Amino acid sequence: MEGLTTLIFSKDDIPQTLGLIKSVYKISDEIVLIDSSSTKNRKTLQKYIKKLDKVRYFYTIALGYPDPMRMYALKKCRFNWVLLIDTDERLSASLHGEIRALIEKAGCDAYAIKRYEGFDGTHRGNFTWQTRLFKKDRVSFTGMLHEQAAVNGRLLRLVKGDYYLEHHASMLHTASSVYEELYKFDRLTYGTYNKKMLEYLSKMVVPEAPIEKTLAGKLFFNTLLAYEILCGKEHEHELTRFDYNNLYLIRNIIYGIKQEGIAGIPKAFKITSKELAEFYGHMSDKDSKQTLAISTQLNKLGLIKYLGLEKESTIVRLNSKYKNSRQGIPLLVRLLKQKHANPRK
Repeated sequence: MEGLTTLIFSKDDIPQTLGLIKSVYKISDEIVLIDSSSTKNRKTLQKYIKKLDKVRYFYTIALGYPDPMRMYALKKCRFNWVLLIDTDERLSASLHGEIRALIEKAGCDAYAIKRYEGFDGTHRGNFTWQTRLFKKDRVSFTGMLHEQAAVNGRLLRLVKGDYYLEHHASMLHTASSVYEELYKFDRLTYGTYNKKMLEYLSKMVVPEAPIEKTLAGKLFFNTLLAYEILCGKEHEHELTRFDYNNLYLIRNIIYGIKQEGIAGIPKAFKITSKELAEFYGHMSDKDSKQTLAISTQLNKLGLIKYLGLEKESTIVRLNSKYKNSRQGIPLLVRLLKQKHANPRK
């Protein structure tokens, strides 16, 4: 019989975390909880879960969003099948009742599941595909914000209508206000632009084959390549403002339509305008060259590998050094700059 680890990331949201643990306790062989809460909330949470034998608790410093810790977290999972679920999400009744059967009869390495946004119990609204149930040895993460798992194997969409995730919060892309400092590292050369665009396409449509091998992916990639050749773009040159404008607008329109339907398009224009104003402000900063250099490494290696966050030793060192410091995005930016200044550390 296949075992199942439920993987949960939490930060200062005790009621939702405990509610999620309660909802998945029976279907899980173990629950790995990666927590970045404040000292007070951490102690409170540990008090509530200490009698729950299936829950294994690990503390990590907060870097603003959980994705950078995902490869570390996967190493803590004892079972190969992993359900990755957020504290503001819940499984539908059918998915909850049949998830073990899906694992037992799986003819794939990962499942993509519908996630309905702003779920209120009656109206499901729009959904996005989320790769959340997978074999841990067949997936990888780079640390990208809101990242889908890269699957080295067969991905299958759960198309049955009653299989879905309920997301009990509005998630229209408004990250500019929260992640402004992180966006300064969104700099691209034409050598990485096409790869990035394919990542965004894959993230939105979640194809069952690697995006670069699909007909749509090949057509999209060749169109981008033809545009660069015809316009004389150089591989190592940074994108022009015209291309940055297109990238941000296309990305936000896709987010908007996926999460709010046609009503999301006007919001996408407003969000794009604000994001670009902040982004271009960073390009004129005194550390602009440093930012471009870090961006190049992040696009090449991914944030997790660049900072060594997949290693136990790195997490232990960071937890010890920064547990009483200001955490979140400011700390993540600080670590990126430190790595650039001392690449061998």
